[in-house]
Amino acid sequence: MLSVKVFVALLFFILGISAHFLINHTRIVGTVGVIACALFFLISSDPAVKILACAAALLHLLSCVFQNWYMQNLVFGFDFAAGAALLWGYLPQFYSAGSALAFKIGFSLILVFVLLLCLFAFIMIAIPSIIFLFLRRHLFHNVNETDAQQKETVFPNGVRLVSNVCYDTELPNGYLDIYYPKDKKISSTVIYIHGGGYIWGGDKLTGNPDGGSRAPENSTMCYLAEKGYHVVSFNYALAPEYRFPSAVRQLCQGLEWLNEHAGQYDLNMNKVILGGASAGGNLAGLLANIQTNPAYAETLRVSAPLPDDVLKAVFFEGGLFDNRRFGAAHHALFDYVFYQMGRIYLRTQDLKRKKVIPSNVIDHVTPAFPPSFVSDGNTATFYNQAKEMHEKLKSFGVKTELSIFPKERAGKLVHGFEENAGEWSDKTKGRLYAFLQEVQYE
Repeated sequence: MLSVKVFVALLFFILGISAHFLINHTRIVGTVGVIACALFFLISSDPAVKILACAAALLHLLSCVFQNWYMQNLVFGFDFAAGAALLWGYLPQFYSAGSALAFKIGFSLILVFVLLLCLFAFIMIAIPSIIFLFLRRHLFHNVNETDAQQKETVFPNGVRLVSNVCYDTELPNGYLDIYYPKDKKISSTVIYIHGGGYIWGGDKLTGNPDGGSRAPENSTMCYLAEKGYHVVSFNYALAPEYRFPSAVRQLCQGLEWLNEHAGQYDLNMNKVILGGASAGGNLAGLLANIQTNPAYAETLRVSAPLPDDVLKAVFFEGGLFDNRRFGAAHHALFDYVFYQMGRIYLRTQDLKRKKVIPSNVIDHVTPAFPPSFVSDGNTATFYNQAKEMHEKLKSFGVKTELSIFPKERAGKLVHGFEENAGEWSDKTKGRLYAFLQEVQYE
């Protein structure tokens, strides 16, 4: 019976961890929790276990009704406390009992792993910024740059890249890259905004650590430059040091700077195309809203950064159109990581709160929104949001094209696949180019 009691304590920890990490499976976790607690009540004769099981069952039942971050972590906290209380009472006896040594060692290893997960969960609840700052600096090697040096690179396809042109000295990461086509003719200017969950940046590339090689020559930017466009890729101040709407306002200033310095850098700012990937898609969409929706611009205390009628199109690669569903990428790990990024960037514990709405693209589009090309993968990404954005634009009469390849045809295409070198990313880039050519000359 002693082994059963210790096993019940371990299961309490596991139930709590499940409640914390499986953010989009609250009802499943809650139902399993109720059933497990009922079993704990039945198999144990210890009054303490029965009382804890009843209380935990009630909380798991409530979590099925009140599905939010607060309730999930209340369940996690109680289950952790219940497991800790039982271990405190039974663990010394367990180790002094006559159980097999191999069983004790195996149990100990599992327990240590589970407790480490609990520690990580507590850190993520209280100070998630610490974890993401560590990852940004030591795994992805991104910083909020203040002293980047300008340099020039020429790729084998003839595209010339001028890196780290400074456009803002007030906030960090106020740098942009310019891709010049081999053909010296001044064409339309594509303005691209990288992703990375608003927290890591990929130095003006995709920003998504699972989204591709992150090599400039494989990027959409280099592809469009090869096709004759001038391409400007912005960096911007990253969270957690700089949160919404800092990056939006900084990018508005960047567009104004580009417009003022267009002649110096041989850019045609009379025909502008905005684009972005993932969180960068959100920022590109918000800039388009600011340009076309004066009421929305007023809510962010900014004004349209470009003259009227120069914004010809917008394109999105795995764009995040609704931050309330930042943690809904149809993949348990991505959902959890993205949700934490949203909490950090938007200064909230619950992404369903009304304060998140100003950061959403889809809530502020109008019939004046520019023609839009919307692409996404089919696995572990925001394809539902892409479809909804496409349908909303269609309902307004805005020209729009949706590019999502089905799994049956293309296999699994994950978030950020557009920046990979491969058949389906090439097809997407081809569709994008055809769309941009069409809308520019209508």
